[in-house]
Amino acid sequence: MRLFAGIDGGGTKTECVLVNEMGERLGRGIGGESNFLFGGRETAAKSTTDALNAAFEDAWLVPQKLECAYVSSAAIKTYCGKEHEPYFRGFIDCEELVLEGDIYPIWYGACGDDPAIVQVSGTGAITYLFRKDDYIRVDGWGPMLGDEGSGYWLGLEALKTTLRKFDGRETRDDAFCGRILSSMNAGKAVELIGILRRNQDRSLVASVAKPVCELAEAGNKTAIALADKAAQRLERSIAAALSRDNESDALPLVLWGGLLRPGSPVAECLEKRIEKRQRVDRIIYPTHSTAVVSAALALKARGLEQASRRLLTEGEK
Repeated sequence: MRLFAGIDGGGTKTECVLVNEMGERLGRGIGGESNFLFGGRETAAKSTTDALNAAFEDAWLVPQKLECAYVSSAAIKTYCGKEHEPYFRGFIDCEELVLEGDIYPIWYGACGDDPAIVQVSGTGAITYLFRKDDYIRVDGWGPMLGDEGSGYWLGLEALKTTLRKFDGRETRDDAFCGRILSSMNAGKAVELIGILRRNQDRSLVASVAKPVCELAEAGNKTAIALADKAAQRLERSIAAALSRDNESDALPLVLWGGLLRPGSPVAECLEKRIEKRQRVDRIIYPTHSTAVVSAALALKARGLEQASRRLLTEGEK
């Protein structure tokens, strides 16, 4: 049996999907974080190995050499995977290894090779306008310099808003402030300083985006305003990408990430804002995980187009 793996290496978890030459899913495995830019190369290697071994175990197979492994990673720049091959070869046993950034599979899974805008907003945020063999990138500059409209950005805005309301610089909202403080295990606003000083992991701040969205869904005005503010930042990035594009055709907009799930407050606010833009002809929410699309791309890399299409037709998120 010929074996292929699609591996999605993110800043929170690593997912591996194992398939055969027919495009049939055999197993799935999960590992820890594998964005080596933040967690380090040793951690990334272990997380990837754990996910791959778990996929073999799920498939009731002994770990063995793969015909092709396609790795999509948040740590790899789009179209710049080749330079990382020696590192990944150290812990992935395969005949052919394809390395790519984590945005490309999102585009390919939703639109194939057709031009599209991809807006991602999870812990970080980045915007791409893809055309075949070319792309325009906006933001994705990290938590200190950019990632506007991301989970980290929204969480930080919520913490700042809480402190402004505590100071009296903004109108009080006890329900909002109480929920945000609770999410940080803080009894008082002044405790936030010590909590953030002791734990500087960006995922802690990003986690505050969840209660903001829950408050917005419940009708809290402060949270709704913050969700719309995040959508405004994302809209600006989309507009910037379109302004740099030399073509004038209407393109689909692919939304991806924890803040942009269908029906989420930020997604709904962004949809309303995008309605006014003539060059966005429709909004797409992908139905396949990045790991599944990566497995399909592994099949495609070996010329198994029919199996690749079957996997994308039958695979589920």
